[in-house]
Amino acid sequence: MSNPFKIVELQQRSREWHEWRKNGIGASDANVVMSRGHGANNLLNIKIGLAEENSFQSEAMKRGAELEDEARGAYIAKISLEVNPACVE
Repeated sequence: MSNPFKIVELQQRSREWHEWRKNGIGASDANVVMSRGHGANNLLNIKIGLAEENSFQSEAMKRGAELEDEARGAYIAKISLEVNPACVE
């Protein structure tokens, strides 16, 4: 059986990574897709180029990004399985 997924080699948070993320729905978009209201329509407009993405980043968001490696390390230690960031289509 062939693998239905394609691994895309990108450096997380690079310009290319940000451009790639604009071309689909990612894990960070899941809450918007699942919520009620106008968020999903706004997300669709962003993805198809009819609206600008808000580049706002709160202090909590910045802190979360800074802690990703540490959090991944704690998760790896807990489950005894190596995991790495990946871009998957």
